[in-house]
Formats: sequence, C-alpha cells, structure tokens
Amino acid sequence: MKPFFALLVAVTLFSPFFAKADIAPNRGNHASVELAIIDNLADYPDYDVYVSSNWRFGPSPVLASGPDLIAAVAKGADGHSGWSVPIYVVKQSDQSKVIHKDDPNQERGDIWYDLSENDAYIRQAKVSGAPTDFAAIAGKAGGIPDSDPSVAFVSSYHIDKLTDTSFEVSLVSESVYDAKGGLVSGPGVVDTKTADDVLGVPGLTPNLLVTGLLVALGILGLVVGAKAWNMK
Repeated sequence: MKPFFALLVAVTLFSPFFAKADIAPNRGNHASVELAIIDNLADYPDYDVYVSSNWRFGPSPVLASGPDLIAAVAKGADGHSGWSVPIYVVKQSDQSKVIHKDDPNQERGDIWYDLSENDAYIRQAKVSGAPTDFAAIAGKAGGIPDSDPSVAFVSSYHIDKLTDTSFEVSLVSESVYDAKGGLVSGPGVVDTKTADDVLGVPGLTPNLLVTGLLVALGILGLVVGAKAWNMK
C-alpha cells in the first residue's frame, strides 16, 4: 500500500511538468514557433508597437520585440503558436487615455484593443509583403519532423514610416532558427544578445526554472507524505 501511495503522490505532483498548454506534435515531430520582429524599434522611442499574438481566441496585440528575443523564444517553443501580422501602434503619450476592460466572457482577458472607444489611439500598419503561413505548414504536418532542426520561423519587419498620421511597415526577410537560436536558413538578423542575456540568468531558461521548482516541490511532497504515512 505504501509504494502505491508514494506513486500516487509522485504522479500528482509531477503531472504539471508533463502537461502542455498546446496540442503535442505527432510522434517523430517537434514543436515550433512563429515570431514577427521589428528590426528598427529603437528608432521610434515615443511609440509602442504591437504585433499580433495568434491563439485559440484569435489574434490580440502584444508588444513587438527586436532580434534579441529569437534565441530565448526558440529554446522555449512548446507548440506551434506565435506572433505575426497585423501590426499596430499606440503613441506612448496616448497610453493613459486608452480604456481597459475585461472580456465579459472571461476568455480573452483585457480587450482594450477591441473597444471602439480606443479607435482614436490605435493604428494598424499598412504592411508591404506577405509572410509565409508557417502555422499552416506545421499544422498540416502535425509538427516539424525531427530530422528537420527548424524550430523558430522568424519574419523580420522594418518600419518605413511612422508619424502621427501614417504607419507603414515592410517585410524585409524570413529566416529559420534551431532550438539553440542558430540560423538554419535565410539571411538571418543581427542578434546582439544571447538567450542568457535576455533571461538574465546564465544557463537558465524559463522552462528549466519551472522544471527545477516542480522537481523540488515533488521531492518535498514525497518526504512529507512518507513521514505522515509512517506516523500512522
């Protein structure tokens, strides 16, 4: 009975480690991620630029990033999801005027980007160039074959014009990276930081930190459970 109890506790405590938020790839395939980056964000410090995060309830804006995010995202890919067009902008001086409201259906969180009251502050970019539909490629195949090292599919965009009345963006390149952030194909982008620089802790990724915490909690739970069982 005691071995069964210990096994039950272990399964309960460690099951979050094995769970995935997205549907796992088919056997023999691995997960991938799509990433839209802006290569000249630093040229527009007075604006907050957003790309679209594509998830189960549709696209929603998330702050855009430059190439320094590529390595970290590639290491953390756990299912095909990611960021792409449309691209939006909000002037930083207008952020205090933006109205925030929780989704009444309690599904999408803050739906500020969907409120007509905010139309005066949010502008969608006119984008030149159509990116490859990497999500469709990965979806049809049930994931990326393990024989293919591709993990992160990166579309690099450049802001051609950004004023109070005009916002124009163009697709300048597409590149593919492996799980370590190494270039697999395409022209690549200037990556000035490594994943360790982005995360701030050498050798640690978010997945590794969570894993370590869950393992520690699992061991603690087993010890406490065993002691409690022996006291009966």
